[in-house]
Amino acid sequence: MPEPEPRVCSDSYLTSLLSLLTAAAILLPGTAWAVCGDGILDVGDGEDCDDLNVINDDGCDSLCLIETGWNCQPASFDLDFSETLFDDPSNYHGPPSWTITPDGLTVRQSENSDPTVYVSTLPAMGVTISFDLTVNTNSDDDFIGWVIGYQANDATNPNAEWILFDWKQDYQAMGGSGSGIVGYEGLRMYRVNGALNDEDDLWGHLSPIQLVALAGDTDGNGMIDGDDDYPADALGETGWEDPPNNAPSCSYPNSWHTDPDGDADGDGTLNFEDYECICTADPNGDGDSDGIANRYDPDCPGSEDPVTELPYPNPYTFNCAPPPNNCREGIPYRVEISYSTTQIDVSVDGHPQFSETGSFPIGNFGFYNSSQELIQYTLVSPTDQSICSLADQDGDGILDLDEVALGTNPTDPDSDADGICDGVIAVTTSPSLSCVAGEDALSQIDSDGDSVIDALDPDDDGDGIDTAYEGTIDSDTNGIPDYLDADDDGDGLPTSVEDADGDGDPTNDDTDGDGIPNYLDLDSDGDGSGDNVDCQPLDPVIYPGATELCNGLDDDCNSSTFADAAGEVDLDGDGSLSCLDCDDADPLNTPGGIEICDGQDNDCNGLDDFGNPGVDDQEIDGDGDGSIGCEDCDDSNAGNFPLNQEFCDGFDNDCDGVANFDPINGEFDLDNDGALGCNDCNDANPNMYPGNLEICDNFDNDCDGVIDENDAVDASTWYRDEDGDNFGSPEVSTVACVPPAGYIADNQDCDDQDEDINPLGIEVCDGADNDCNGAVDEPSALDSTTWYLDADGDDYGDPEIGTLSCFQPTGYVDENSDCDDSNDAINPGMDEIWYDGIDQDCDGNDDDKDNDGYNHEVDCDDEDASINPGMEEIWYDGIDQDCDGNDDDKDLDEFPLEDDCDDEDAAINPAAVEIWYDGIDQDCDGNDDDQDRDGFPESEDCDDTDPDLSWRCASEGCNCSTAAADPGESLSLFGLLLMAGLVRRRRHS
Repeated sequence: MPEPEPRVCSDSYLTSLLSLLTAAAILLPGTAWAVCGDGILDVGDGEDCDDLNVINDDGCDSLCLIETGWNCQPASFDLDFSETLFDDPSNYHGPPSWTITPDGLTVRQSENSDPTVYVSTLPAMGVTISFDLTVNTNSDDDFIGWVIGYQANDATNPNAEWILFDWKQDYQAMGGSGSGIVGYEGLRMYRVNGALNDEDDLWGHLSPIQLVALAGDTDGNGMIDGDDDYPADALGETGWEDPPNNAPSCSYPNSWHTDPDGDADGDGTLNFEDYECICTADPNGDGDSDGIANRYDPDCPGSEDPVTELPYPNPYTFNCAPPPNNCREGIPYRVEISYSTTQIDVSVDGHPQFSETGSFPIGNFGFYNSSQELIQYTLVSPTDQSICSLADQDGDGILDLDEVALGTNPTDPDSDADGICDGVIAVTTSPSLSCVAGEDALSQIDSDGDSVIDALDPDDDGDGIDTAYEGTIDSDTNGIPDYLDADDDGDGLPTSVEDADGDGDPTNDDTDGDGIPNYLDLDSDGDGSGDNVDCQPLDPVIYPGATELCNGLDDDCNSSTFADAAGEVDLDGDGSLSCLDCDDADPLNTPGGIEICDGQDNDCNGLDDFGNPGVDDQEIDGDGDGSIGCEDCDDSNAGNFPLNQEFCDGFDNDCDGVANFDPINGEFDLDNDGALGCNDCNDANPNMYPGNLEICDNFDNDCDGVIDENDAVDASTWYRDEDGDNFGSPEVSTVACVPPAGYIADNQDCDDQDEDINPLGIEVCDGADNDCNGAVDEPSALDSTTWYLDADGDDYGDPEIGTLSCFQPTGYVDENSDCDDSNDAINPGMDEIWYDGIDQDCDGNDDDKDNDGYNHEVDCDDEDASINPGMEEIWYDGIDQDCDGNDDDKDLDEFPLEDDCDDEDAAINPAAVEIWYDGIDQDCDGNDDDQDRDGFPESEDCDDTDPDLSWRCASEGCNCSTAAADPGESLSLFGLLLMAGLVRRRRHS
C-alpha cells in the first residue's frame, strides 16, 4: 500500500481553520471565555488584571494585561487582622468578639468592648467602596465606624498616620460631666497622627486625634451647612437609629432572625409580645424547632409531658422561637466611600456627608467600634475588580501617578534638591531619606508666586538664597523658617535687597564687618554704634546680656529665651504671667487663689492642701480611680467613687451611701452559691450562677441566658446529614445536648451531598465510593463488566479465563469467542481455509463450507446449502437436492418419469405385472382389459385369453368360434398390438 502524501497547511487552510475556531467560539457558552473589562478577574483565561474598562494607559490595558510601570491587584475583600487599640483594665470593657460569615463579606462584633479595629486587605484608593453598617441592639449608644490606612500596631506607633470615621448615637461624657472628656453625638472624620495615650484619646478625640470635619460641614467652619442639601440628611450631629419595634437584641454567635415579621403563629402579633405563640407537637417532638424536645423545653407550653410543663407568667417564655434567636436586625446604613491621597468623598444612603481635599495617607480599609456591641458590617462592593496604581518609588508619600501629574520626580523624594522633601510623609515612612519633611507637593504651594511649586523651586521664598542654604531655622523667630521667609532677620528689608555688591548672592555681603551677613544682621549699616545685635537699640534696659525679667519683654535680646519657656504670657487669663503662675493653663490655679478639692495646687503655694492648709498630699487619689480622697467615699477601692456606675459587687460604687445596683434582687447571695442576686439568674437555685459549668439538664446552669447550649460538659457530638440518607458526615459536626435539625449521631457517610452514597449504598461503576467502604468501583460493583484474557493479542478473548472489573484490565477484552487464545491467526475475525483440519474462524466448522450441517464427504454440493442429504427433492428440475443420485424417478421403481406412466406409484411401471381388468395399467402398455390383445376388450371378447376367439361377439348371436370373417385382417390387427406390447416392455436404461 503506498504511503500517504504529507499534509501541507496552506494559508487558505489556516484561514479556514481560524474561521472554524472563530465560529466554534461564537457557539460556545459565554461562561467559557474571559470578558475583559467586566470587573471579574479571570486569571485562568489569561487576564492579569480587570479594572472594569478596556482603556489603555491606566495600568490595565485593553487586553487586561498589566502595563509596564504599574502595579495592579485584585480588590478582594479578606479580613487581615483585628486589633484592640487600647485595653484599659480599669474600666468594665472586655475584649471584642469578631465573627465572619462563610462568604467572608460580613463581619460581626458582639461585645461591649474596648476600642477595636478589623482591617481588611482591600486598598482604599482607586476604587469606590460600598458597605452596609448595622447596629442590632437598642441597649447602648456608643461608637461605630471605619478606618483607612491603619496598620498593625499603629495604636502605639509614634509615626502612625491613619483616618478614622466614627459615629456615636448620643452625647456622653466619660467619667462624669466634670471630666471634660466628651463623646459627641453624630458622624465625624478624624486624622490620627502618632501613638494613642489611653482610651480617653479615642472617646474624647484628644491628641493625637484631630477633627477633619463633621458630616455635612462642607465649608469647614465646624457647623453643618444651613443653605444647601445637607441639613435634612447630614449626620454630623445625628446618631444612628435603634432597631425597629423594640425587638429583642440579637445574641451572637446564635443564628440571626430571618423572619421579617417575627410572627411564628401568624396571628398578627409579634412573637416577643404574644402570649398565644404556642408550640404544637410534631413527629420529632420539637414543636418550636429550637433543637430541644418538647417535654424538656420550658419555652414550649405545648409540650408532650404535662408533668414538666411549668406556668410561666412572662410572655417571652411562650415564644415559638426564644428571644435570643428571634431578634430583629437594625437599620442597615449603606455607606459609599471614594478615597484618594488628595480627595475623600463619603455618602450614607445616597446622601453626601464628606467631601474633603488635602493630603491623606495610603492604606487599606477596615471596620471600627468602641464600647458598642452587636455591630454588623457587610461589604457590598468591590469584590473582584483590579485596582491599578503607580508605586511610590521614592517613599515620599506621594504616589508616582500623582508625581507625574505634578511634574515632580517619582524616583527622588527631593525633586528640587533643596533639602526639603516633596511630601510630608517621607520623614515617617522613610526615615533614612536625606531631606526633611516640608511642604506637600500635592498641595501645590507656590510660596514666592513665581508659578513654580515649592517642590520644584530651589528658592522657595524667592529671596535669592537657595532653600538648601537657608534651611529650616527661624533666624528672626517669627514662626516662619528662613527658607520661606523673604526677610530672614526681620529688619523690614527683603533679603533679596540686602545684596550690597549686587552679585546676586546676599550670603557674601557683610557691610559692617561684624561677621554677620547683612540678611541676618539687624544693624548692618556700619555706623559703628555697636548695636548690631541689640533688639531694641533705643531702650537702654533691653540689650544683649541683660537680665531676663518676668515682665513679658525680651530683656536680653535672646529672641528665643524668656524667663520661662512659655514666653512670659498669661495663657489662662487669670492675671498671672506664665513665669509667675504655677499652672498657666488653668485659671483656677494662680498665686493667691482659693484652694478647692480638685487635686491641684490652686493657690500656687506648692501644696495640694485642701482641708488642711500647709499639709501636702491632701488631695491625692489613693486608689487611682480618678476621684481624690477628699471627694471619694472609699479611696482604698478604685471601684468606688462619686458618679461611678453602680455594679453588682456588694459595694457602694457610686458613693451615694447604698449598694443599690438592683433594688429588687439586691447585692446579696440568697442561695449561697457565691453569686450575688443581681448577677445570679436564679438566686433560689445554688446550681445556677455565672461561671458554673453548663450541663444538659434543662437549666441555665451558667446564667448566660441560654439553656443547655452546645458547650455543656456532657453535650454530644452530632454529625450533619445534608443528603438525608440517615448517615452523617464525619467532616461536619456540632456539639449539642440534642441533635439539631439535619444532624444525627452517625458519622459514616463518605459523601453527604448524595443520598445514594452511604454504607448501605450499592457500588456501581461511576468513579465514586458508593458504599463508603474505602474502595472505588471495585469488581463487585453492580454494573461491573466481565473481561476475558486475550493472550494472543488478536482482540478476541478466551471464554475460559475471565475477570470482573469496572475498567478494562491490560491484556483483557470484553469479547469471549476465541477458540484458540494461543494463536492470533485463529479467531472469529479470520477467514476459514476449508477442509484443512483447522477451524480458523472459530465457528466450529472446517468441512461444511455451505454450513448446511453436512460435511463435504456426504454433501454432493458443499457450495450450496440447499443441496445436501437432508433436503427434500424437487423432482424433475435437473438438480439432485437430496444427493441420492435421483431427480426423475420419484417412486424409485427404476423407471424415470419419461418411461413410467405413473412415477408416483412404484407398482406401476413397464416392468410391472399387469393385473387384468382392475382399471389400472400396471405395466404401462396402455392395456388393462384385452389380455389376449386381439383388439377386443374383455367385455366384447368371448374369450379374452385366446386371440383367435375374438372376432365375433356374443351380441351378434354367435358363439365363440375360431373362424373369422376376415382372418387375415384379424391377424394383422393382433400382430400390430403384439408389436406395440413388446416395445413398451423395453427397459429404460
